[in-house]
Amino acid sequence: MIRPFKALTQGVSFISVILLVTFAIHANAEESDLAEHQPLAGNSLLLDVSKTDEGWVAVGERGHILITSDGETWEQAQSVPTKSTLTAVFSQPGSLWAVGHDATILYSSDGGNNWEIQNKDNDGDAFMDVLFLTQNHGFAVGAYGMLMETSNAGKDWEFRDLNEDTIEALFDPEASVGEADEDDYMAQFADLGCYEMLECHLNSIIALPGDRLLMMGERGFGFRSSDSGKSWQAVRLPYEGSMFGALVVNSNCVLTFGLRGNAFKSCDFAASWTKLTTGTEATLMGGALNRKQIVLVGAGGTVVAGMENDLSLSSRIVESGVDFTAVTTAGRERYLLTSTAGVAMIDPDNKQSGSQGNSND
Repeated sequence: MIRPFKALTQGVSFISVILLVTFAIHANAEESDLAEHQPLAGNSLLLDVSKTDEGWVAVGERGHILITSDGETWEQAQSVPTKSTLTAVFSQPGSLWAVGHDATILYSSDGGNNWEIQNKDNDGDAFMDVLFLTQNHGFAVGAYGMLMETSNAGKDWEFRDLNEDTIEALFDPEASVGEADEDDYMAQFADLGCYEMLECHLNSIIALPGDRLLMMGERGFGFRSSDSGKSWQAVRLPYEGSMFGALVVNSNCVLTFGLRGNAFKSCDFAASWTKLTTGTEATLMGGALNRKQIVLVGAGGTVVAGMENDLSLSSRIVESGVDFTAVTTAGRERYLLTSTAGVAMIDPDNKQSGSQGNSND
C-alpha cells in the first residue's frame, strides 16, 4: 500500500539523530539483552538500510532490525541480541553485519532474521560504519578514531591504531584549508591532534577499485589506503566540517557529503577536491548511486539528486518534519530510505513519497 510518511517523531530533531549516532546509550544490565518486538518499530528512528540477497534490511534505535522482501511490507527480525542503537549495516552474499553503540558488531547468515554478537562492550564507544572487502576481510569504524579489522568474517576483531598505521599526511598540517564550520567543535583545531589523540569520529568507510580504501570523518579530515588497509595516509577537504558519508562515482571518483549541505568530489584519490552545488544547507547523512543518478538525503526531509557526471545537483523537500538518515537503491528509479519516522520508498523525480515501513509481528 502506497502512502506518504506520517511524522510520528517530529519531536526528534536532527541534532538528536547526530547525538544518538555519536554517543553510546547503555542499557540497564538487569533488562533482557534481546531487542523487543514492538508494533511501531517500523515507525521508529532507523539509521541505515542495505540491499540483501532476499530483499533489504534496516537498522536503528533499541536494536531494531527490520527486514523486507518487497520494500513495502517490513517485519522485525526474530532474534536480535542487543538493545543498543544500531547505526550501520552491510551485506555480502550469504552474510550481514550490523554495528552500533556499545562497540556492538552483529552477524547474520539467514538474511537478517537471526543475529549473533561478534563484538560487544557496554563501556565501549559507537561504531558508525562497517565495510567488508571479501567474505572474510572487513573493517568497522567509529567514535574517537576507532578502527577495527577482521580477517575471518568477524569471528575475531583486532583494534587498529591510526597513530601506528598512518604514514606522512598528504597535506601540510599547518596550512589553512579555508572555510570552517562554526557548528563543528573539532574544526577549531588546525592539525591532526584530535586523531593523534583519538578524539575525532570516523563516520564512513568505502572501497574504490584496486586495493584502495577511504575513510571520512570530522573536521574535513579523512584517511586513504592503497594497500587494503595495511597503512593509512591522512587527507583533508577544503572545508573544516564533518562528512557523514561517501560514494564511489564515475567508477574511479569519490563524492563525500555532510554538514550544511556540503559535498565534494575527488577523482585523484582524495589528493584534491571540487566543491559541488547541492542547493541546500541541510545536513546530508546518506547517499546512493543508481544508473548514474546520485541521490543524497538529509535533514528536514531533504533529497538532493543529479547525474554523476554533473557537478551541479538540485534539492527539494520530500517530507517536512522528518529527517532522512540513509538511502539505498530499490529498482530502476526507486530508492528506500531510513529516517526519524521509519522507512519509506521514494522516486527522486516524483514529488510523491512512497510507502512507510510497518512491522508485523
